[in-house]
Amino acid sequence: MFLTRLVVSQCGAPAYLRVCTQARGFANAAASPSKPLPVKAQTEKPRHFATQMKQTVEDTKPSTGRVLRYARVGAPLSVLQMDKEAVRGDADKLGPNEVRIRMLSAPVNHLDLQRVAGRLPGYRPASLPAVGGMEGAGIVEAVGSAVRTLKRDDMAMCTDLEVGTWREQLVLTEDQALALPKGITHQYGSTMLLGPCVALRLLRDFVQLREDDVIVHNAANGSVGQAVAQLAAASGVRTISVLRERSEASSRDTIERVKAYGAFVVMTDNYLPTPAARRVLSDLPAPKLALDGVGGQSGADIARLLAPNGTLVTYGNASGRGVHLPTSLLTERNINVRGFSMPAWLKNQDVATTKAMLQEMLALVSKQDLRSWIETYRFTDFKEAVRHAAYVQRNRKVVMSLDY
Repeated sequence: MFLTRLVVSQCGAPAYLRVCTQARGFANAAASPSKPLPVKAQTEKPRHFATQMKQTVEDTKPSTGRVLRYARVGAPLSVLQMDKEAVRGDADKLGPNEVRIRMLSAPVNHLDLQRVAGRLPGYRPASLPAVGGMEGAGIVEAVGSAVRTLKRDDMAMCTDLEVGTWREQLVLTEDQALALPKGITHQYGSTMLLGPCVALRLLRDFVQLREDDVIVHNAANGSVGQAVAQLAAASGVRTISVLRERSEASSRDTIERVKAYGAFVVMTDNYLPTPAARRVLSDLPAPKLALDGVGGQSGADIARLLAPNGTLVTYGNASGRGVHLPTSLLTERNINVRGFSMPAWLKNQDVATTKAMLQEMLALVSKQDLRSWIETYRFTDFKEAVRHAAYVQRNRKVVMSLDY
């Protein structure tokens, strides 16, 4: 069975419109999905440099390791400082349930930067100075006597957003770490919680979606948006994927990538409110679900597309502006407005539920049904990484490589 997929953008010139066909198979997102993507996971090299990773643990350990911390909240580029901290060696005994990990990758997310800036009132650090970073992965150096799910030399990811991952060594409990399947690199494993897992929750927890349903989402070039397009396509759900306007060449490159991820219609945020866009979308059913990671005018524009009784879910605010909705959307179309935060969701889940979700996403990556687009920066170049992560028109997930 084949579907027509539309790709639309406008870059200050006549709209760019392409029609193509895409094979589609239907499967529930919780089960093994079909394979709509012609591309393979994890085949892209990071943009800046190739990480040379040692797969075994050295016997000689330094007594200190680098750590990126802040003594006060504020602008990340002003308050973040590279420092040293004591690290444990082979002679230091671990607790029975502890795991010592040599960190290799740690992403820089918008949430990380908002926390450093003090803009997440519910997630301020317990004390200062504090170590930044919510996600990370590395190689297991040692495990306690009671640890059963991890062993020395395993690749593992951190499953707790509160521990501070921007450091060269991390000691966790077994509950706070998860072994990565063979073949999944630490770069990709480090990005699961605040990318694909957010997309899964957005698609699964608010509206019951069926084959041929339509959803609309902005921030489609971000890590969550890319995962939304892939997971929705695997279930036969059609996406209207909205990108931020940029140069014509950059827009076309991003459009092609999001299209390859399975998006049904792709257009820029400046094109979305136009009569031409409404004509393009007129043959589609009105969306049941709108996913807003931008806020401001973009959030209001995707909400206007919703069907009566549709649902708007806000999960981010990349624009820094609030969403102002016309009263008619509430009084005449009865749309529902909801919010989602992965840190808040995790606080209400047990360890087994969190790890089952991660294993589901990692299984899709292993089967090449889910792909991430990342670029890496050396740990010592953290200011460049932070600067690029804060840039709202970025396409790639920013990951710091800590083994340099």
